[in-house]
Amino acid sequence: MSITLRNVFKSYDNKKYAAKDVSFVVDDNDFVVILGPSGCGKSTILNMICGLEKITSGELLFEDTVFNEVPVQKRNVAMVFQNYALYPHMNVYSNIAFPMKNRKESKEFIDSEVHRIADILGIEDLLEKMPNQLSGGQKQRVAIGRAMIRKPRVFLMDEPLSSLDSELRNQMRSEIKRLQKELNVPIVYVTHDRVEALTLATKIVIMKDGGIVQIGNPEEVFNRPNSVFVARFLDPTMNIIPDIEINDLLNMLDMPPDERVPQSKLGEKYSVGLRAEQLRLHTSGSGGEKAKVTYAEYMGTHSIISAVINLCGKDYEIRVVGNGFPNGDDDLHISIGAEDALFFDGVSGDAVQNPFYSIG
Repeated sequence: MSITLRNVFKSYDNKKYAAKDVSFVVDDNDFVVILGPSGCGKSTILNMICGLEKITSGELLFEDTVFNEVPVQKRNVAMVFQNYALYPHMNVYSNIAFPMKNRKESKEFIDSEVHRIADILGIEDLLEKMPNQLSGGQKQRVAIGRAMIRKPRVFLMDEPLSSLDSELRNQMRSEIKRLQKELNVPIVYVTHDRVEALTLATKIVIMKDGGIVQIGNPEEVFNRPNSVFVARFLDPTMNIIPDIEINDLLNMLDMPPDERVPQSKLGEKYSVGLRAEQLRLHTSGSGGEKAKVTYAEYMGTHSIISAVINLCGKDYEIRVVGNGFPNGDDDLHISIGAEDALFFDGVSGDAVQNPFYSIG
């Protein structure tokens, strides 16, 4: 079952738009993650697919049929919310069974389906418990079970893991990924968490200020971000050096002697993206540019080191991944291969081709 959004707009006052010209396709068995900061329109899109919000203009299609005016109850979608929305006066069994009881299915069929789903989710031993007796992860499984029993065309999930602790989030990410493969049903999943997006999605829709800024699979959007915004959102440790001329980067970029920059490029200004883990440290003092350590965060397997580097008379604070725990005011030498740098237009912030002609 496919879902298509075609030039969808949502406005509450015909002036300010919560969603602007949104177009994307959810294919069969897709796991589409809508990613972006708070207030960018993620949940609005999900609510329009579900039918909780009316579309101002544009089209929503299920397969080839326009669903703009189809009521919620006839869309056959299942929504999983951040707050679980379990009925507190019902035990786990009754919470999961509720959609089938509403459809007046037989008791025998309801019972077999509840136990089948509880077995898939590993909550068979919880069926007689009340919601207030469950942990956060258990409540989320029950909410997913109640959605599963409806056998929907599509699952819609609105930040379902955001209230869980980090260990439970990791566990539930694996569970949701496994379930999606077993259920063979597309999922549209809203989050502001880049790790959730990169680990779960087959397709990521990145939004900003109500509009889509990039769509692609996790590898595409991470390795080939189309703007400074996307690069920094997917990699918060990315260093962005703004408004720098190419000739001022030559000492820092570790270029083989036979590679040259075209003369026409030397005066152009770019914003340059440097990933912290790709920067090369030369503690011996050879190679690269000298940098002064300001502080380091010890992460166990590695350290994230902040340092100040001077390029063409300007100081830039950058972060680099290294080993150990260098002291403040220690000197490091840092370089990066030209092929690893990302280049963005100095004004618009849009990605541009690598100016080193032998590479890009």
